[in-house]
Amino acid sequence: MHKDNDPTERKTRIMEKLFLPGKNGYDIPVLLEADPAAKTAVIVVHGFSSDKSGVTAQRMRDALSSRGAALAAFDLPAHGESPVDGHQLTVENAVNDLAAVEELLHQRLPRVRVAFFASSFGAYLTSLYLARRPRQLTPPRAVLRCAALTMPALLWAELGALRQSKIEQGQVVYLDRYDPPFMISPEFIRSLKANDPFACCRHDMADLLLIHGTADELAPLAEARRFSRRFDFPLIEIEGADHRFQGEGQMERLIGIALDHLCRP
Repeated sequence: MHKDNDPTERKTRIMEKLFLPGKNGYDIPVLLEADPAAKTAVIVVHGFSSDKSGVTAQRMRDALSSRGAALAAFDLPAHGESPVDGHQLTVENAVNDLAAVEELLHQRLPRVRVAFFASSFGAYLTSLYLARRPRQLTPPRAVLRCAALTMPALLWAELGALRQSKIEQGQVVYLDRYDPPFMISPEFIRSLKANDPFACCRHDMADLLLIHGTADELAPLAEARRFSRRFDFPLIEIEGADHRFQGEGQMERLIGIALDHLCRP
């Protein structure tokens, strides 16, 4: 494990940026922030085309600091400071990276309770990770915000007919609405289609809360409701909130609800 800067102490809170050797042959950029007496550590999993420094991650970082909880945020493959491109972006690699970050927390902060806060594509991945994680007497707490639970279908539809055809021919394609254009590989699409949260999740995999905006234009609220009913997970709907919770007071309400769930005694 190597660091891109030395740990610094802000009051009693330690902030460390490091590159964690992962299980897939590349390093994982991680931001670890903790109070020595923290009882809860929250792994923040960002959404598609975002990164560990995105708006929601930053707001969670500040809020967790105010509650004395630890944070671990990391970049998924091909995102943020990740050293790899879209060829390494697969569900298996992303889930392995999440496992490596949880292992890091258990090593560094062996007494904390690890919890999860994940957004959109990150929520899809986290649901799969929690389903695979060994059963525990006390399941971990988790919040899935604007979960893209049907990510395979959502991304496939976004590609359109021409790019779909190229993927089926084994070619890499790019989503040019992103800057820079985002690479999508056939391996990534295959890994998505092989992983359906509705088929593999369980009610006992986590103490899980869904939070979703009623005006979400990207991740359908109907699928969050279906997931909630199927596995008996509570769902809180924020009236008028879109996928990014950009309305006045919506992000504050989201984070307040999430932390009340994740950090309760």
